[in-house]
Amino acid sequence: MSKRPQVGNWILRLLVTIVVIMGGGMLLLGLVSGVGEPQRHGLEQALARALDAKATIGTLKEFNIAPQFSVAAENITAQTNKANKQISLGYGRIAFGLLDILTSKRTIEDIELRDLKSDGEIWGPHPVTLSLLKIDDSDLARKPRLTFSGTYGTETMTGWIEMEKEINWSRPSFHFTEQNNMEMHLGNITITGNFKPYGGHGQKIEDAKIIIGKTECSAKTLAIQDLTTEIFLQLIDSKAKETDTKSLCDKLSEAPKE
Repeated sequence: MSKRPQVGNWILRLLVTIVVIMGGGMLLLGLVSGVGEPQRHGLEQALARALDAKATIGTLKEFNIAPQFSVAAENITAQTNKANKQISLGYGRIAFGLLDILTSKRTIEDIELRDLKSDGEIWGPHPVTLSLLKIDDSDLARKPRLTFSGTYGTETMTGWIEMEKEINWSRPSFHFTEQNNMEMHLGNITITGNFKPYGGHGQKIEDAKIIIGKTECSAKTLAIQDLTTEIFLQLIDSKAKETDTKSLCDKLSEAPKE
């Protein structure tokens, strides 16, 4: 499957973008906590650089440095400079342990995104919305999950990826391991497997299983970068056509090209 470098995993790219925003924000704001105009303006500049866009933050609700680095804001918009596409976020909060940031530890203490909307060609050919993305640690009988719900194009989209939990300085933090159980639903399509976030060839879903209506097929590995650019489009187009579905299953079962 061909790859389009400008489009990656939109969830992971969003997380990476926020980390860049925070790192840039720390430098720009001189490690000063607060929710005043200097902090808001500094974060707007960091967001603009991270996305190569013109960015605005309506209301900065929270900005703390220590002991937890946390940012919360409402009514965020970014207009890309090259393609003139827009991303908007109704509310977002993210928090890391300050020591984890300084030591580049891949952990997060909190994330909540509400009412995210992006135009097509930003994170795939179709528009993407997220009504909610957050870490769900409410069920003690199972592992925490990064959960999300929204739409891809006109299709309803929901899913989760398991995370590991640890306690540092009396606060819980969460991280991905080398392989993490996941499940995703797109319309009448279900994708399950082991999410592998680290590796030299990008993020992947290993031991993937795809169910389209009553048809089930397995894929050795799905490259995350291909999901929104090719696989989702093929799945949506073929879900009502049995012959196309069988052909797609055969194609997905082939080993991916490195």
